[in-house]
Amino acid sequence: MLLLKENNYNNSPRKIEVALKKIRSRILRVHLRRTVLQAFILGLAACIGFIAVEKIVYLPALGRIGMLVGTAVALVCFLFYSIWRMGQAYGSLFKIARLVDRRFPEFKNRLEASLQFILHPHDHGIYSKELVQAAVDQAAQLVDSSSTIRSLADRILEKDTKRLRFEEYLASAMVILSLLLWNMDPFGTYRILENYSHPLDLLRKERAFRIFVHPGNVTILRGDSLQIKAVSSIYRPEEMMIHFWQTGKGQKKATMPYVADQFEYSYTFPRIENDISYFLAQGDTYTDTFQIQVISNPFVTELRLRYEYPPYTHLPPFETTRDKSIQGLRGTRVIISGRASNPLAEAHLVFAPDSLRPMKSTGERDFIDTLVLEADGSYRIRLKD
Repeated sequence: MLLLKENNYNNSPRKIEVALKKIRSRILRVHLRRTVLQAFILGLAACIGFIAVEKIVYLPALGRIGMLVGTAVALVCFLFYSIWRMGQAYGSLFKIARLVDRRFPEFKNRLEASLQFILHPHDHGIYSKELVQAAVDQAAQLVDSSSTIRSLADRILEKDTKRLRFEEYLASAMVILSLLLWNMDPFGTYRILENYSHPLDLLRKERAFRIFVHPGNVTILRGDSLQIKAVSSIYRPEEMMIHFWQTGKGQKKATMPYVADQFEYSYTFPRIENDISYFLAQGDTYTDTFQIQVISNPFVTELRLRYEYPPYTHLPPFETTRDKSIQGLRGTRVIISGRASNPLAEAHLVFAPDSLRPMKSTGERDFIDTLVLEADGSYRIRLKD
């Protein structure tokens, strides 16, 4: 507030005060922009750091909560300190006047002295009113136009403006880097950010963390391949390991590749010849031990052909276990019987890819059927256990 009347000092006191307020306002705006931009850069750097760390190691929910709290406290402290420092440096008009006088030697401390005369009119001491008025008028002439005020503020803020421009470029580069990280793995990045946005919910999920395995215990035919798939209840960047062994042999382990588009881990055992035991592990979490039981494909161990010729031939029945090919006169009945290597669920005579005839079961592994020869052809036996 001006304590000197305008009719004593014309309009000079108001000009000086308005000029200093404009300079202070311009300085504070630039510093406030820098403070907000710096806080944005720090926050974005923290987010990028969180994502990078999460892609390398798994952080437990309590660790995430600690990092979030620490980052928030650091940002709040930074903002409060920056605002406090701005208040200390530019809070009063005297400090602005002193800054201008020191920055521009041509002012010869006129602004600070004039402001002292204006705000404390009774402390002139030995100076006459005319001398004080002359000093105030001279100071007012130095800041008598808006362009001059703007020029003074710009020259004071020259270094800060360059730093602000650099910080804007840095913030833009970090935004581009964030977009690149998102584009490289959008689902994974979204999942990480979601974990940080709901850390307490993640804490509950961690306590119930499980690894789901398919097919688990399984029986396969000897020589077949088997693909093991696994899904974890929450995504963790640690490797999913499969540990497996065979009877009488040492334990082995392998990394299960992560199939991003299926959101699962996968590992294939090629051509399994013997039983395998296996379990999966991720971090400090282990699954139960599962068994892969190998059985052989059922095959014919014995095959007997009994020929019953037509009555007009007067030929006695004939049996063979050596010749698997069937040859005989038209109308001959051929009884095909045999035994399989494994207990059977069903057996079929196959005359063509789409022509199947079930065979009768006479025991756990035995089968029989009767064929009447009518035309040339071929046959094979299909067994299923």
